[in-house]
Amino acid sequence: KKIGINAPMYLSFSESFATPEFNPLDPDITMAASLADLEQAPNSAQLQSDLKKKTESYSKRRSMNFTDIRKTKTGGGKSMPWDVENLSFNYAYNQVYERNVETEYNETRTYQGGAAYDYNATTEPVKPFAKLKLINKIVDVVQENRNEKFNLQKEVLDSLKRDKAPRAEIKEQEEEVEKRRRKKDNYKKWSRKMLRNGWWLPIKDFNFNYAPNRLGFRTDMDRRYTETQLRNTTTYADIRIDPTYQKSFLWNREYHLKYDLTKAIRIQYDAFNFARVDEPEGVVDKNANNWEFLKDSIWRSIRDFGRTTQYTQTTAVNWTLPINKFPWFSWVTANASYTGNYTWMPPRFILAQTAL
Repeated sequence: KKIGINAPMYLSFSESFATPEFNPLDPDITMAASLADLEQAPNSAQLQSDLKKKTESYSKRRSMNFTDIRKTKTGGGKSMPWDVENLSFNYAYNQVYERNVETEYNETRTYQGGAAYDYNATTEPVKPFAKLKLINKIVDVVQENRNEKFNLQKEVLDSLKRDKAPRAEIKEQEEEVEKRRRKKDNYKKWSRKMLRNGWWLPIKDFNFNYAPNRLGFRTDMDRRYTETQLRNTTTYADIRIDPTYQKSFLWNREYHLKYDLTKAIRIQYDAFNFARVDEPEGVVDKNANNWEFLKDSIWRSIRDFGRTTQYTQTTAVNWTLPINKFPWFSWVTANASYTGNYTWMPPRFILAQTAL
């Protein structure tokens, strides 16, 4: 817990046996009678053991799962794209082995593994014009210029009064000073009202995010292998039944991007790639003659990212128009949206050739 490692594990194992009362190979005879008939035969113990094993139904299940292996954040601080806490892993192995009177063995092995990266940002949008700094600066410069002119005119009036200039000249300067005072005060009132005007709201509310809200990637592999050997339950011992094999190796990948470019413009992109890792036919066994060829073929297909069987992507853009930011249209709400879908699948003749 101190280092924040989370690795939940689940293990399970089970076995079941079912012994029939009547012999499935001779349904009119009980198993006890069939076993009794073998007591006088040579190697009776071996024959009885083989008959019991052949007629009973047996199953064995084993599984091991690791789900959502990740490191949780133990300290403070903001989440960053390169944090290891954005990663998570999972792995699962399951094996089922069965046999009964008709099936010598049926074994299924499943391997599942995956990794995911998911980064979610919690940044606040940037509002470069929220305080109208440039407009305020221009207003302050103009106001300062008017104050300087007023002060300069007032100094001229004070100088004339000290020099006891003619009354007419002093009166003319007093009128000029009063005129500049009114201009200065009127501009101050106008500028304050202008800055509080609702028409500035679209500019003041302009915002943007410099990083996406979410980056996500996920990859999952699912490999299944089944080997089945049927019994020859007829009286013809020369009939040969070969084992059958079923294989499936899927590799799926997901890509996600969510970007709120602004509070009003939201972009969502999702892509899904479904691929198949091709395997040669035949048994999967390290002791088989084709093991090296099988292994090389699988790794070559993995290096090529598998054979894509379907690719889909969706792009969605939503825009809340800022028309309600204007005073005359504050009661209006307008939205625009775009959704684009793209799907690719290989030509059918390629799928048919691969199946052959």
